[in-house]
Amino acid sequence: MTSSSLPSPDFFQLESQLLRIEDECLDKAPIPDIMKQFFILLVECEKKGTFSRNEELDDILSKNVKYLLLSFYISKCLQLLKSDGIKQRHQHLDKAKHHVDVFLSRCSDYRLITNEQQKLIDQDAASVDPSTSRTQRIQSERTKLELKKKIQYLKFKKEKISATVESDELDELEREIYLEKVRMAVVECILGKRIMEQELQLLKFAAMREESGEPALKPEPPKPLKVTKLTKDHNGQIHAENIKAPTASMLSYREQVKKDVFKPRSNGPTMSLEEYAQHEMQDAQERSERERACRQKEKEEHELIEQEDEDAWERKRKKDAAWDDWKDANPKGQGNMRK
Repeated sequence: MTSSSLPSPDFFQLESQLLRIEDECLDKAPIPDIMKQFFILLVECEKKGTFSRNEELDDILSKNVKYLLLSFYISKCLQLLKSDGIKQRHQHLDKAKHHVDVFLSRCSDYRLITNEQQKLIDQDAASVDPSTSRTQRIQSERTKLELKKKIQYLKFKKEKISATVESDELDELEREIYLEKVRMAVVECILGKRIMEQELQLLKFAAMREESGEPALKPEPPKPLKVTKLTKDHNGQIHAENIKAPTASMLSYREQVKKDVFKPRSNGPTMSLEEYAQHEMQDAQERSERERACRQKEKEEHELIEQEDEDAWERKRKKDAAWDDWKDANPKGQGNMRK
């Protein structure tokens, strides 16, 4: 192993281009050139002895950890390559599977594969029942989602502290990011390898039929549905009658009627529980303010009596009298138009 990191100014750009083509289903024309550049980097790694079975994961320089993904990315490129016919597709997949095996073997050397994952790798695909396979796929997607969240968090942390910390700390964060990417690639390869093996078997079978001159297998068109209605007359004899099979529109109407069985017939609530609670709180506050105003009014009246201020008491009396006169002239409910 060399003590200096490998010069690879194009690695991040190549990685970004490949993942973007795969995620966004873009034009695959650049794939051959991307794969060629990855091969150049892989050859450089082999020449300079970047990885060795005699070293531990901690012995790899932080700037070289990302090169663990080279075989994985080359496998992705081979799977995305455009194939002219069954034989070429078989060749591409066979090479892709080889690079997956190389990637998993190297990860195993550096103890980046758990015991449970190793059992899945060694498991025979033919012996896995559909239910177990489905459970494994679900667990795989959950693990990948967790690793993606962790990678996003580490990237965010790196961007946040990039202007305030030393380069050694940033290199350590970069190391953690790519180690998590390697672990996520391992999860993807375990089930991806099984899918490639199944496709290789199908391609092999299709190639044999093609060489023997047998026509390609095509699915038979569905036969029209026949429906017979049985009726019994008053004499007890049974009669058979061919009737029109239910169409898609009839079936969809039937399903809609089933869905509407438990649909509420009355209108739903006009407000949510949260809105109702806010309304009640507002009413309570208004009542509290009115009670506080009444208590303040009574207090002022008592103060006026105690001070024996005749002028103030007279003004208060006239004000109350005017208010009573106004209420007599404007009885309650006079403005309501509805009777």
